[in-house]
Amino acid sequence: MFVQTLILAASLLGNAAPFASSDRSSLAETEQRSAAQQPTDDTAELQLHASPHAYLMVESLRRGGLILFVRHGMTSLDNRDQDDVRLADCRTQQSLSQAGRTLAAEVGVAVRELRLPVGPVFTSAYCRCRETADLMFGSGLRVADLAVDEHNDGDAGVRLLSVIARMPPPVGDTVIVGHLQSAEQAYGVVPDEGEMLVIAPAHDGQGPELIGHITATQWNDVVRDYRKYGDRITRMVNAALVSGAAAVVAPAEKPAQEK
Repeated sequence: MFVQTLILAASLLGNAAPFASSDRSSLAETEQRSAAQQPTDDTAELQLHASPHAYLMVESLRRGGLILFVRHGMTSLDNRDQDDVRLADCRTQQSLSQAGRTLAAEVGVAVRELRLPVGPVFTSAYCRCRETADLMFGSGLRVADLAVDEHNDGDAGVRLLSVIARMPPPVGDTVIVGHLQSAEQAYGVVPDEGEMLVIAPAHDGQGPELIGHITATQWNDVVRDYRKYGDRITRMVNAALVSGAAAVVAPAEKPAQEK
């Protein structure tokens, strides 16, 4: 019931269209439509700094039971993966930029402050993914199928979906840190570096479904608004649910486990 209602709420907040393709312009248009929607209760006066969809995703993640696919953080343009790249040697790989490290660490602070119930964290063996996992979530377990060939990898999406299918039922929110190719091939989207895709696990005979996203740069704004408005944001999210549906989106009862 929760997954079905969440998907409906995500659609109401205007998120369905962008994930039909990798067109970033349609994503921007949808975000503008989301921001223009007016809540109907005491949340009407809220001066929020991110799109309504971002708060829907946060509230949903606070309940647990979802999957977060995180594209590695921002990388440096000064180095690229070498043709003879070696996973055990970070010197042969493209690395995070200093700005990417700073932003990933800020996301980690936000995840902890918002008390997202982070469960197991899986990561590609590439150094930029491992470092992203460390900075955002404390650590990550390397999974061979999440690594990609940056030059020619037509099966990255298939392997990502296979990793998701093999995962046990989520305890908290399961995190996967990986690469653009995996997300683009599996779901037809092109996440920015550091962006998180929110995926509902398989349910009612359907496979894992992409339901939303949060960009890396939104987290500081989201945290600032939660500090100011708290549960009034929760009421705003509940107001987005379809008429007659139960208000099932609520914060988790327990803080996230420190990782």
